[in-house]
Amino acid sequence: MTEEIKLKNPTAKKAKSEPKTDGFTATMPVAALKSAVNICAKFVVDRRVTIPVLSCLRLSAEGGVVSLIATDLDIELSMKVQAEQVAKGSVCVDAHALGKILKEADSTATITITHDPVEDRAKASTSSVKYSLASIPAADFPSFPASKADFSFKADGADLRRLFTKTRFAISTEETRYYLNGVYLHVVDGKLRAVATDGHRLARVDMAAPNEWAASAPGIIVHRKAVDLIRFIMRGGCEVAVSAENKISIDGPGWTVRSKLIDGTFPDYTRVIPDYQCAALSVDTDNLRKGLRRVCAVSTEKSRAVGLDLTPDNVALSVNAPDAGTAESSIPATYAGESFCIGFNGSYVIEILEQIDGERVEFRASDPASPTAISDPTDDSAIYVVMPMLV
Repeated sequence: MTEEIKLKNPTAKKAKSEPKTDGFTATMPVAALKSAVNICAKFVVDRRVTIPVLSCLRLSAEGGVVSLIATDLDIELSMKVQAEQVAKGSVCVDAHALGKILKEADSTATITITHDPVEDRAKASTSSVKYSLASIPAADFPSFPASKADFSFKADGADLRRLFTKTRFAISTEETRYYLNGVYLHVVDGKLRAVATDGHRLARVDMAAPNEWAASAPGIIVHRKAVDLIRFIMRGGCEVAVSAENKISIDGPGWTVRSKLIDGTFPDYTRVIPDYQCAALSVDTDNLRKGLRRVCAVSTEKSRAVGLDLTPDNVALSVNAPDAGTAESSIPATYAGESFCIGFNGSYVIEILEQIDGERVEFRASDPASPTAISDPTDDSAIYVVMPMLV
């Protein structure tokens, strides 16, 4: 025996009355649909929307495939799920309500979703339960503006994902400096370069530039939200299209991400990257990361400065938190320069160390008040910069 559950979506009542859509019918694997819905809900659909239709997914069935589309008007994600018993049509359902249903469903089962154009409700059913969901006319779902690509290129998804992954942590969250709220992509000396900074730390990572991206083409700033989605979803090969109307489109197997770009001018980051010829502090990456975590544990302040006392054979770490206590630790290191002490935000350095793949990391600083360059000696495609703090 099955039970019928009716879920009400109070926001759906605010939708304008539009002509009814054709009947939508599709049977899909729960696991595949759940994966697609969860990605849409996590990276695109915002629970706090004031426009009801933006809390929904548009499901469109045609030719054995169901396309799920989510948008927040700045970014659009389209995902495809293989389906059976398909009847062409479209319907909009609340993304989080559908996600809850799929969470409780048997992952090895199938789910059938239909749309009744007379009642204007979506029906979802598995082998054990039936649901009746409020829906919004598909005609109300906003379409992402189409634009002609200024240029396009194909890229290895792993390489492009690496650019975003290794620079994401340095993106600014200050809305007043909106031009720093993303990753800056541009071509320099035959390399596609990604740069992100919040004014306190900077990340710069390179990969071979696609032939289609001319050096004369303007750089683009990909917003933080799009960066997070691309990092998560990108696997294998992909095709990237950049339009003159400040939009970017990335196509992968079974998905498409389209996003507006940040309309602003990225600052001249080259002025803050030091070109030091001074001696480098060389230390084991994992040992330093663990050491910083240990001494930072004494303070609850994320911005607490950590002192690094550089000597020929080791680097001494210290934290002085008057309200909590102190911590000291010494780590073996190699350093051939003059000894001095320099302070950093411990969290900033830890985040940089998490991007270093090599066994050792090098620090270069001319004095305690100058920007410090951090790099992996085995990887010349990436460099990181962090500003010092008083200790």
